[in-house]
Amino acid sequence: MLLLSIFTVLDLRSSRDEAIAAASTALESRIRNAATQLDGLLLRMAQVAETSALAIRDRAEWTEAELQDLGNRLVGSNDDLFGFAVAWGPDASRFQIMYRDQDTGAIVHRSEPESIGPLPLYQSLREGNQPVWAGPHEAERLSGLDAAARLSPVMSDRGFEGAVAVVLDPRSFRRLALQIGLAASPWLIMSEDGIVIAAGRLTTERLVGDGRLRGKNLFDVLGDQGVKASEIKSMRRNLVDKDVFVQITEEKASGEAPQVAAIAKLTATSWFLITGEPISDVVGPAYESVAQRSISDLILIVLAVVVVQIGAWFTVLRPVRRIVSVVNRTAAGDRDIKADLPGRDEIALLGRTIDHAMPRLDELAATRAAVSNARSIQESLTPPTPCFGRGISVAGRVEPCEQIGGDYFDHDAFEDGRTFFSLGDATGHGIPAAILIATARAYVRGAMRGESSAAQAIAEANQRLFEDSPAGLFVVLVHARFDGDAGNLEIVSAGHPCWVRRKNDRGFRLIEATGIPLGIASSSYQARTLEGLEVGDQVLLASDGAWEVRNEEGEMLGIEALLDRAADHAHLEPLELVNELFNQVHDFAGEQALDDDCTIVIARVEAR
Repeated sequence: MLLLSIFTVLDLRSSRDEAIAAASTALESRIRNAATQLDGLLLRMAQVAETSALAIRDRAEWTEAELQDLGNRLVGSNDDLFGFAVAWGPDASRFQIMYRDQDTGAIVHRSEPESIGPLPLYQSLREGNQPVWAGPHEAERLSGLDAAARLSPVMSDRGFEGAVAVVLDPRSFRRLALQIGLAASPWLIMSEDGIVIAAGRLTTERLVGDGRLRGKNLFDVLGDQGVKASEIKSMRRNLVDKDVFVQITEEKASGEAPQVAAIAKLTATSWFLITGEPISDVVGPAYESVAQRSISDLILIVLAVVVVQIGAWFTVLRPVRRIVSVVNRTAAGDRDIKADLPGRDEIALLGRTIDHAMPRLDELAATRAAVSNARSIQESLTPPTPCFGRGISVAGRVEPCEQIGGDYFDHDAFEDGRTFFSLGDATGHGIPAAILIATARAYVRGAMRGESSAAQAIAEANQRLFEDSPAGLFVVLVHARFDGDAGNLEIVSAGHPCWVRRKNDRGFRLIEATGIPLGIASSSYQARTLEGLEVGDQVLLASDGAWEVRNEEGEMLGIEALLDRAADHAHLEPLELVNELFNQVHDFAGEQALDDDCTIVIARVEAR
């Protein structure tokens, strides 16, 4: 009995440490996943804001009704979007906002020029000419709702014209927390200066009861309750060189509750995600498990002499034989047989694992076959490269970050002397993005074979994709058409830039992205024409996965480094130059896997 008591005490200590360590590991994984998901949400909202600002940069082309229709479509097609606002002029004297009514769900349009003009936020945006994130306390006057917003300046050749604001639905954070298993724990998102951007129900109830926590200063709220905020500030300091920091706080003389807490930096903003669990909730199940094991051990000690052989049969030999039988029969084609082993030991766990895995073998095989077929189809749609047209040669290459991707490039030469080449990038990754990009490719290629201009062809492809694709999905694209007889190049942008280098220039110059992405709304497009291209002039198309690749230190390659390498090796053939740029991308990433699809296309004017 004394020996059993000693073992029980040791087991309690060991189980407590293991439970806390496991909870720390699980919490670190959960908050890292949550931060990644939140970054994705914020990046999508930022992309909507920046793309919209680019699309409406020429104010003369947009009527008030068209702007309202654009806002209605954006808000109506995205549950994460609460409102869309546009303001013009140095003092925002012209202003309108489309937002979703919280009670009815209907989209409401409001025009109140006096509501945004005095805001320091708009003034700082006008002075800085850079997109910014606004917390609930700053953005509330946009829509009357205390919700975070992304503001982007509308810039034209004349300079600052106005601003676009995308207001996030506050419920999006809680919906996302529920999806990733964070809703059962206390959590909140705060800015660098302590303003609460969003919070879970548990956090809100604990800190302010039935009151409102969003938009308040967290440190002030904690101070009002007599609670020190030193632990949160300490965790934030420890996050300097990490993406996630987990801290285990033991009970102190001050009476502060011991807990396992974690903090993560949201890379899309300057905000932080914080969550945690009381240690009592973590070790409680472990103590119960130890108590159950202790009772079982006592019974086993009393009966060991009598039933050791019988116990060995029932606890080891029989389950093992059952598992072997299940494996053999499953291999013979019987997918319905199960081990059905009771208990919590390793053999029982192995049996349950096999019971869970065996019926899914056919499903897994079918899924792998489907993905393999999808990849084969996608590869078959990639054109043979290089392509030689009248007075031009084009080469491209695409590498998806998963088995199938959401990037594509295309090129073709027609008998009448025209040569076209395109690059597209769909939202997301995987099968949905692959289906969307394949559809867009088909529409663009079909439109190119007609007699329409390049701009009309892209508008036609956009209309078909808008009518056929689900709301919230879109494709950024740049398309170029070269006239081999005249030496002129037409470039049409649907939210994606490209770069051009004349043979006597040192580097590439930017052809900025214009036009809205394909699939968002009906729209017309404008072509930019470069006349009189000469032998040796080059055009470079690249998806953002090529220059946003990161190395093991988290540093980004950047578009300038990619363009410098392209200029330094401009003497290479187009396909050789494409491969050289991909070598640069992989050398920079090192052991890091690509986290986005990567596509590069090079075109060079040749002698006609």
